[in-house]
Amino acid sequence: MTDTIQMTRRSILAGAAFVGAIAPVVQASFAYADEAPPAKMKPVDLSRLRREKIELVKPPFVHAHAQKADGPPKVIEVTLTIQEKKLVIDKEGTEINAMTFNGSVPGPLMVVHQDDYVELTLINPDTNELQHNIDFHSATGGLGGGALTVVNPGEKTVLRFKATKAGVFVYHCAPPGMVPWHVTSGMNGAIMVLPRDGLKDGNGKPLTYDNIYYVGEQDFYVPRDENGKFKKYDSAGEAYEDTVKVMRTLTPTHIVFNGAGRCLDWPERHDRRCRRKGADRPFAGKPGHPASPYRRPWRLCLGYGQVRQPSGPRPGNMVHPGRRSRRCVLHLPAARHIRLRQP
Repeated sequence: MTDTIQMTRRSILAGAAFVGAIAPVVQASFAYADEAPPAKMKPVDLSRLRREKIELVKPPFVHAHAQKADGPPKVIEVTLTIQEKKLVIDKEGTEINAMTFNGSVPGPLMVVHQDDYVELTLINPDTNELQHNIDFHSATGGLGGGALTVVNPGEKTVLRFKATKAGVFVYHCAPPGMVPWHVTSGMNGAIMVLPRDGLKDGNGKPLTYDNIYYVGEQDFYVPRDENGKFKKYDSAGEAYEDTVKVMRTLTPTHIVFNGAGRCLDWPERHDRRCRRKGADRPFAGKPGHPASPYRRPWRLCLGYGQVRQPSGPRPGNMVHPGRRSRRCVLHLPAARHIRLRQP
């Protein structure tokens, strides 16, 4: 594995990293948060802080959380387990040797509040083959934790940082010289740091939501054989050289939502819950190289019952099963905010 791609932590956002995008009203809310961290961090006795362990869930769902902080800052305990696994990414059975956080692409969305301490346990089971780490763009110093969390198969480590700024931030694997390969293989996710007093709209008025959905667009680069068919490999390491050649074209072979080119269906129980409540907050992330010819708007359908699929190429759609015909369309313009409208 000598043929590597060199990229800095920040330049990866212009390439293959996971870029968070959220509705403009939510971004406006973050503008009300305190943007300036303390000039000098004072020692804190963490033993005096409350601890809360959160159980992460797979996209498109998000773990239970309070929209406003309930009391003073606390230590939020989170665990991520790295899984190297095969994923089928289209109906033709195309496989990718994915690298994932907790088995999903993207990794789970974490929600904390400004000034909380995030204490992450990162586990790399001995069933994996590769070395990994994690870089939080919500943290500073030590490559956002990447330089402090290198774990070989069979190892685990603990990282703790203070979430000093509100906003939505990417996290991803960042092994030296192989950041793009790991990220485009699925090792990316997001953390949302809410203001302690909750979200506000563009006028500074309180904003709440009943449901939150987490959708990540992912670019995959799958090599083809001499006949143009997608190749399969026994491991990510075996696919490395061929995959890098495809990555260098900056043209993904697959663009998918939440890890596969299929509909994202909600279970019936969630459909009933959404019928009772009306304020949904979609959160979407868009990874991929901005120069790609696939950087075009997408539409995701959210609705009830049989919903007409969007016209044109569509790697994924979101459809609520049920009997009602009401629907809305989630627009994902390339490299811009998202808009939610109801036809």
